Parts: sequence; structure tokens; C-alpha cells
Amino acid sequence: MKHLFFVGVMIVLLNTGAAAEEARTSSDFGICKALELVTEHEVSAMREGIKTWTDQKVVDYINQAEMREDNIKSFYAWFKEIVVTPPEPGNYTVYEIAHAEESFESAVLLGKVTHNVYLGMREEDVEKYGKLIGTMSETLYLDSVHIPYAIRHDNTRDYYWFSLHNKGVDAIDKEYARLFGRK
Repeated sequence: MKHLFFVGVMIVLLNTGAAAEEARTSSDFGICKALELVTEHEVSAMREGIKTWTDQKVVDYINQAEMREDNIKSFYAWFKEIVVTPPEPGNYTVYEIAHAEESFESAVLLGKVTHNVYLGMREEDVEKYGKLIGTMSETLYLDSVHIPYAIRHDNTRDYYWFSLHNKGVDAIDKEYARLFGRK
């Protein structure tokens, strides 16, 4: 049952417009309304949590700097170096990831960097690189919330994390390939 619940939440998070339209026309409005409320809570919690990563001095500094292609490539390389692989639901005996504590610290560090870079980017840089940097920041925040679950061997959010994390990483890889023609 929890698997169906989290799959429903993921669908709502990833397809907000389509899910909202379905909720308006669904004969099972109660389930859709519950998913909508959970989604609002998750998105709100993420927005509030990621705000704690904001360092206004860094944002102001970035706003004065020109974002260069090599900077973006470096962030991507760093991301690919530290990104974790969540345990695949139903395909593990112990819910854990290797070097979880170090992975948590790395995800938070790069997450804070990318978050502040994103906030400080000038408009023309946001138009060009914003999707890539913003998605990295969000994926790393998601990881920073869920790696502690793996440290505690608590698999209550395994489907949720696995699916959203992989969607984020796929989006990052596709955006990088679009910008630079390769991974």
C-alpha cells in the first residue's frame, strides 16, 4: 500500500498540471485531494528547507560575477563525482548506501553551492544555465533529506527517493547534453 501511495505522490509532483486536471475530473476525488495535500506539504517543506542553504553574501558575490561555461562544467563534474545511487526498492537486503555520512556531507556542500549560485545568477545566466543548476540544487537537497534515512536503514521513503532522485539525475544529464552536446 505504501508503494502505491508514494507512486501517486511522485506522479503528482512530476506532473502537477496533469494531476491537477485529473483531480478535477476524477471520480475518486478523495484520493486525488489527499495526494494534492501531501504534494503541497512536500513542496513547501522542500522550499523551506532549501532556504536554509541561502548565504546572501555568496549570492551577492555571484551576482557580480560572470558565469562561464567552464564553471558550469565544473559543477556538473563535481555533481557526477559525488552523486549517490539510492537503493532500488525491492532490490536490497539492507537499506543503505556506501559511505553514507561522507555522501551526506558532499551533497549538502555542493547543494549549498549550487543553490547560492542559482540565486545569484544574472538573468542571462539563469536563462542559459538555470535549469541545470536549479535541478542540481533540488536533487542534492532531496538527497540531503533522504541519505539520513539510508544511514538509519529506514526504507519508509525508498520509492519516493529512488524515483525522484533518478528523475532529477536524468533531467540534469539531459540538460547538460543539451547545453554542451555530451555528458
